[in-house]
Amino acid sequence: MNFETCFIEKYPKDLKRYLGLEFEFISKHGSEYLAKKIVKANLGHLVEIKGDGSIQQENQYPFTHEVTVLVLEKEYQLIIPKILKILRDGGKVNESCGLHIHIDMRSRKQNLQLIYNNLFCAQPILYAMNPVSRQNRFAKKQQFKKIELVKRWRRNFGINICSLETKNTIEVRIHSGTLHTESVLNWIEILLAIVRYDKLILARIKQSNIFCKKLNINNMLHYINDKIKIYNSQLRKIYNV
Repeated sequence: MNFETCFIEKYPKDLKRYLGLEFEFISKHGSEYLAKKIVKANLGHLVEIKGDGSIQQENQYPFTHEVTVLVLEKEYQLIIPKILKILRDGGKVNESCGLHIHIDMRSRKQNLQLIYNNLFCAQPILYAMNPVSRQNRFAKKQQFKKIELVKRWRRNFGINICSLETKNTIEVRIHSGTLHTESVLNWIEILLAIVRYDKLILARIKQSNIFCKKLNINNMLHYINDKIKIYNSQLRKIYNV
């Protein structure tokens, strides 16, 4: 496979459920170097490498990248670690970087309001797990619980529904930039638990133990608490950790 395939946008070719991931990072290596490594690992058919003008370069890391990955929901635990291993070679993140996850809504349109509502009610926990800087102009909190009240032409929200029009996805932009495998896999597991929850959450959840019990992800409780303690120590009492 030619490395130039890594500069072509990838689309689902069937009706199976996919995840779209966007990794923003800075690197010592240019895009061609990354593309060759990705193709050598037989992952070129899943990846697109782009530039991103919003990312701030650093002295020894002159290259800014956005690497997008299209992967089946059922295969992300297998594929994502392989890709991250390549990106970590000479790569790192800074405060200008983010991790964006696109949830495939093509087969979930009948549950659109339910899924949006539950993501909305999970915002207190999701934001508490990340630096306060994520609530900047690129990942603002949604203020409306009903999806019909959300301005669909504004994409700079942590829960972005503009992508419903262009990609048939809901994009979650809340997470800070990371190339750490455990962080990425755990974040996806948490988001999918919210998306797959089939009951309407009535109010915003602020306690991590209630959050994990409701979504049946008690295995994530210690991880979530650790993240809140790292990034939002001033909110520990509020979030019961």
